[in-house]
Amino acid sequence: MRRRTKGLVAVTIILLVTIPTALILMNILYPPAPEPFNLDDAPAEIILIRDDMKTKLSEGTFSWNDLEDFITISQYVADHSPLVHDIVQGWDKTTVFDVVGSGYFWFITSEGALTIYTGPTPPTEYDVNITLNLDTMIQILTQQETAVSSFQKGNLDFTGPLGDALKIDRLTQIIASTLMGTSIDFVDTSLKFVITQDHPELYEQGLTLFPCTEIIIDNGSSTFGVGHLVVIDHAGRVLAELDNTVQWVHKFINSTTVLMGGAEGNAQLWNYRTGAVVTLPVPGGHHELDYNPVTDTYLVLENAYSSEMWDGRPVLYDVLSEYTSNGTLIWQWDGRDEYPFNATMHTSLGLNETFRTGADWMHSNSFTWDKEDNMIYLNVRNLDTILKIDKNTKNIVWAAGRWGDFKVLNITGDEVDSIFHHPHSLEKIGPNRFIIYDNDLYNPNHPTTMTFGSDEGYSRMVEFTVNETSQIMQEVWVWDPKNTSYYFQDSGGDADRLPNGNTIGIFADKALTNSVPDPVILTEVTKSGEIAWELRVPGENNTYYWTHRLERFYTAPLIHVNNETMNLDLTAKTLSLDLTTWNSYKVDAITNGTLRVIVNGAEFYSQSFEFLPHWQPNDFHIELSDLPNTVNYIQISVTNNEQQVGTLLIYGEVPSSQGFLGLAIPLTISLAVAIPVVVVILIKSGRLHVKRLRTSD
Repeated sequence: MRRRTKGLVAVTIILLVTIPTALILMNILYPPAPEPFNLDDAPAEIILIRDDMKTKLSEGTFSWNDLEDFITISQYVADHSPLVHDIVQGWDKTTVFDVVGSGYFWFITSEGALTIYTGPTPPTEYDVNITLNLDTMIQILTQQETAVSSFQKGNLDFTGPLGDALKIDRLTQIIASTLMGTSIDFVDTSLKFVITQDHPELYEQGLTLFPCTEIIIDNGSSTFGVGHLVVIDHAGRVLAELDNTVQWVHKFINSTTVLMGGAEGNAQLWNYRTGAVVTLPVPGGHHELDYNPVTDTYLVLENAYSSEMWDGRPVLYDVLSEYTSNGTLIWQWDGRDEYPFNATMHTSLGLNETFRTGADWMHSNSFTWDKEDNMIYLNVRNLDTILKIDKNTKNIVWAAGRWGDFKVLNITGDEVDSIFHHPHSLEKIGPNRFIIYDNDLYNPNHPTTMTFGSDEGYSRMVEFTVNETSQIMQEVWVWDPKNTSYYFQDSGGDADRLPNGNTIGIFADKALTNSVPDPVILTEVTKSGEIAWELRVPGENNTYYWTHRLERFYTAPLIHVNNETMNLDLTAKTLSLDLTTWNSYKVDAITNGTLRVIVNGAEFYSQSFEFLPHWQPNDFHIELSDLPNTVNYIQISVTNNEQQVGTLLIYGEVPSSQGFLGLAIPLTISLAVAIPVVVVILIKSGRLHVKRLRTSD
């Protein structure tokens, strides 16, 4: 790529600051890796060439003399892959590859087809020119490098529109994955994971992201070691890992990019598919932060001391701060003004909690931001109380909990002081409905919990409702592991409601608080309380682990069809069905989606919609008529705004030669927006050491 001038870089940086969708577009630069094109139906000659190419590429014996065979199989993939057809549809371009010291080959896309040529004299008129050497080309074909990472290292250059270059990169990835027979695979890691419960019929297979911070136990004391952030599958295999990270809180802002913070310093972004890390000019805060894709702003939980003194210490408060993507403070809710210190409340449990040498009045550790109503629900841990804050006025609408305005009822309907004690990870899961991790620390009803670092407690996951009219907080569901030692966590902890109704949480932190070599436990349970899946991080020697939160996510949107109400009448040519869908990742904001009904490989029905926030279900009733005379198969597809496609076959069988790839909708973007955004991201990315995704057979 030609080096941009300093003036262009300056303009680019300005555009990045002023474009609200900048961070969301990271996924355009780093789309999900393509699956290999299925060659099961290919002629024997193609299979032999593929096997020969794979062997030579793997053994390092591939040379320029093998280019003819490379072009033969590449042309076969181009002619038969529906995904290639989708990319080149309506795209008439010529791209020349200048393999320095070896020769040329070029792509010509025209009328929905891709044709590949080689020769001593390339076209003199072209749209894109890519310059690289043979070694770099081999690294890209063997998936040791991507075109983007090669460009970042200075081993690849191009001229022409960036949007076209990204499409060429995508085509090259399809060919490379087919040659090597690989897509994303698992990475090597020093961490060990043990699956202790596994009942696949009770859960939806997905991926889980969580931090694993090393806790070194030595002579009865605990110290922090290296921090890891991992993505694992249901079998405990690691798909991605980021090392040397101390961040505690992680939230997806799109299907591949994770916002990281909570450990002060600066917030960061990590793309788990590519390993790229970007450090933002936004504070990381403590315990919690969130991103609003509509306003391109960040809400961060921060600390602040007041001039008040209690027991010889300054009073420590919490502050909610909203920053733009360039780090400018634009809004703030200050507990010093809005939630004044009350000595009676502070010492009501006979405690005088301190944090960072201050009288720890609030110690808020989580909030949930309702971006549609512009309300913030703040979990004030040390007071076992939740505040609803009107972001427009900064007023506290209500307080609910031990020091709240509402009556508090436990699951049996009995009135209690509080249904949680020093809890973590408040999340909204529906209108006036929440889930929280109840650490059950400092609960007078359980004397063993009244000492931090105790060996026994009653940690659990709790769902509750808040009725603002009757002013009642009601516990409606709880999972109590019935084990007061092994599952007790007095620091950190998480509870997340999943699309299928299950709940997943984190238990155990005794390596951190008690210097005891106990494992970290991730547990997913059904609505009825049955353990569906459980993973433990046991540690070994004197190294154990602590984790604060987790995120479950999926590789595509989820779809559930109610088979009991579905009615397909082929004689009357009608279809009636009820279905529910969820996005592939949880985000507390509305995002766009498209629902389609595919009949015999062709789109028969399409509807745009918005995925609801907080992973709430999106319910649809569909009535279709005038179906084709012959119906071979019917599929439901749901596409999110990053072009991830979830599919569900509801009738018939998809021909093996068709697949669903041909139905993917090509991604269209405004180059006026994408070019400056992507260039800046290229400049900023890759500054921290990470373990990249690897590929293998």
